[in-house]
Amino acid sequence: YLQPEEVWSYQLGAESGLLRYLWVKAGFFRHELDKALKRELFGSGPPTFNDLIVNAGKSRRQGFELEIETLPVHHLSLIGSIAYVDIDPPNDFGSDQIYSYNVGIKYDDRESFRVELFGRYLWWGADSRFGGSYGDFIWDLNIRKIFHAGAKAVPEVFFTVRNLFNGGQYLVGDSKNPERWVEAGIR
Repeated sequence: YLQPEEVWSYQLGAESGLLRYLWVKAGFFRHELDKALKRELFGSGPPTFNDLIVNAGKSRRQGFELEIETLPVHHLSLIGSIAYVDIDPPNDFGSDQIYSYNVGIKYDDRESFRVELFGRYLWWGADSRFGGSYGDFIWDLNIRKIFHAGAKAVPEVFFTVRNLFNGGQYLVGDSKNPERWVEAGIR
């Protein structure tokens, strides 16, 4: 007997074009939900105790996003962003605030070589009974080299290290994020 959520969404944003060496983008949002879906843990009762999804009434999510990137200086750029969401009432995990930070540095000669180092921190604010761990930045390193072999063939060699420092960032204790892993190949 579920009914679809009804949402009124308001958004306002701006992006800079006036600053010489800095690109800035900001956005603000508010989402008002009626008939919001909510999980009732073990709501079905005996004998299965399955979770139930129900229409729980009203919910509001509002927040902002801010992104900043320097224009390349000697092919090098710095990147950063922040996002924040205020949730009322708290979501199924008990979170009433969620926020994230992204930082990075990028070298791109715009012809054949690119190196990127990016880190992401995410705070879910979940109830501790879920056993989550999200106190670490997760860092990824990407390297790409393009070889100009001719008009029809442009091979690219890539090498990526995910979760470079083996950080932990997961919402639920039995669904942990992978440790460090490597991807490499030719496109």
